[in-house]
Amino acid sequence: MIEPTKLLLSINPNLDPQWFTGFPAVVFVMTFACTSNHMLFLRNAVKGLDSSVIEAAENLGSSQWQILKSVVIPMLKPVLITLTIMSFQIGLSAMSAPLMVGGSFQTISPLILTFSQRPASRDIAALLSLVLGLAQIVLLIVMTYNEKKGNYLSISKTKTRLIKQKINNPILNTVIHIIAYVLFIIYVLPLILVVLFSFMDTQGITQSILSMDFFTLEHYQSILSDAGNLQPILTSFTFSGIAAVASVIFMLVIVRLVMTHRKNNFFEGIELAFYIPWLLPTLLIALGVILAYDEPSALLFGNLVVGTWWVLPVVYLIMMLPSTLRYLKSAYYSFDQNLEDASRVLGSSGFRTFWQVIFPALLPTALALIALNFNSYLADYDLSVFLYQPGRPTLGIAIRENAAPGANVDAVAVNLVYSVLLMVVSSLVLYFVYGRGTRVGEKRSGFVRASNRKRGRK
Repeated sequence: MIEPTKLLLSINPNLDPQWFTGFPAVVFVMTFACTSNHMLFLRNAVKGLDSSVIEAAENLGSSQWQILKSVVIPMLKPVLITLTIMSFQIGLSAMSAPLMVGGSFQTISPLILTFSQRPASRDIAALLSLVLGLAQIVLLIVMTYNEKKGNYLSISKTKTRLIKQKINNPILNTVIHIIAYVLFIIYVLPLILVVLFSFMDTQGITQSILSMDFFTLEHYQSILSDAGNLQPILTSFTFSGIAAVASVIFMLVIVRLVMTHRKNNFFEGIELAFYIPWLLPTLLIALGVILAYDEPSALLFGNLVVGTWWVLPVVYLIMMLPSTLRYLKSAYYSFDQNLEDASRVLGSSGFRTFWQVIFPALLPTALALIALNFNSYLADYDLSVFLYQPGRPTLGIAIRENAAPGANVDAVAVNLVYSVLLMVVSSLVLYFVYGRGTRVGEKRSGFVRASNRKRGRK
């Protein structure tokens, strides 16, 4: 078996071997690399839809398109707004995809990186960063204003679990299934190739040929048995885990304060302050931390940043705060405020109401955020290259060093193994934190337990 490019060349010898470059390649990579947010949070929102409202619309004679346009999409609007902001922000700050497959095509982040490396052009880098931040501020203001224009919650007093819907139009049903299978192949094929090539020896990797003649476990043995090769994975795992858990716990408190004081200018200012990491590129934030805390500071109790291991988890935490706030806030919008009012009428304290009523409703999103934040910074390079401790390189640093132009084939093989281990760790985190955690969150909810008892389940 050979890789797709060689397969295409065997079909069309005149095909340019570098065909997958430029603007289309960047758009393709960014489109399919930024859908994890939708799979996590849009899935949660869809599962939270009230089936009784959809059934009522069907009984009134509404078509499936009318139900989708007038019932489903308005209830999903807070989550869709957040996903739009996040996708725009990720695309606007894209660096890895343009550098790897962009060719002559340039985006703003690589330009900022290039200008910031030259002392004479750092003012241009600062100007470009302001343009980048301004674009994100404008989008954030527009989306936030649109979000406040209405309440998009279901008004049903007794919600029922969403029932799987079948597309009645046979032609549309076929088209949707074909698109779904094509997307499945696009997502799965690169993962399969990376896994298979990780078991090939250097000759198979050099020739880009998959064959049992080149099968070997040597690369896995060299990484799993060598503490030096294993250390970057453990370091990234620890740093990302600390930052992911701390960011969600901290933002649960902040979102509670913001949502209970919606008309208070002070708390609105606090909310906007947490969006500051969105306003500057990651590169300049890392440089700013170094320039501000490269010597002992009273704010750090006499400590300094350079050469310390703890600065990376802290900066990871800072970078996670804006998106964590947005997602938790959108989940809060989907929470039925009548439940909180009922709890207070029954005499529950504010803490007990939050812990037993609000927190179980937010728990699926909170756990999904832990998984997403953890996976997002597990292989970070942009921050790590400026702030990592030389004795503790992260996984992103190790992968980048192995991908350098002068690296040998063994380094490429090590990167393939790192990629496979990264996928395994990310998948396990999604399963234990998001999949199983979501079910745990549902079991914690007394309302869900009551609903289950009515249906004859325990």
